[in-house]
Amino acid sequence: MQTLMERAASVPGYQLTVSLEDEKLHDDHGLSIPFSIDPFRRECLLLGLDDIGLSLKHVERWKI
Repeated sequence: MQTLMERAASVPGYQLTVSLEDEKLHDDHGLSIPFSIDPFRRECLLLGLDDIGLSLKHVERWKI
């Protein structure tokens, strides 16, 4: 975390990329930090699903 903060403070226009697919933070300067996220939350984020969107995925089950 210290390296990340130092780069953000010292590199003009510093950009950090968050990859949900790879579960890594990385930059163009060789930094690569793995992270973990709940698989269900990861899938929802990757598919752009909020609680309503998730519910609508299952609407066919509820039709009578």
